[in-house]
Amino acid sequence: MNIQELRIGNFIRVRSTAGQVAAIENETSFVAIKTSAGLIEGKYADLNIEPIYLERNMLVQCCGFDAAGIIKIDVPPRSFYLQENDGHIILMGSAPGSSYLPLIHFWDIKTLHQLQRLYNVLNSGELLPVDIELLERYFGGA
Repeated sequence: MNIQELRIGNFIRVRSTAGQVAAIENETSFVAIKTSAGLIEGKYADLNIEPIYLERNMLVQCCGFDAAGIIKIDVPPRSFYLQENDGHIILMGSAPGSSYLPLIHFWDIKTLHQLQRLYNVLNSGELLPVDIELLERYFGGA
């Protein structure tokens, strides 16, 4: 994972627990990560930062997805849906009288921080609902 991929608010793993990027300075590679234990700060390369790979159970337990791995995005006058499917994301629409229709497979979206960016763009700047306490418990950090 490259430091340029991260944005403030992204969720990642640091020191074997989940955390949220609180500050980032690309030029100096300084990163601050907020965890339930407090703020972890330092050089990106020294912090052992890892992406959080998409897993349906994690998305259901921590990010507002339903049991089928789907979350709704309202973009009036339409609604779209994101579905986790074997570690990647599918953007789906719906038509009257039918079920979900796959529109685009995002094969490269495999981590939570990538999903956060996609959700933000598709949902007019709204943030993906992630419960940091549940996420930390999911990874055994709290």
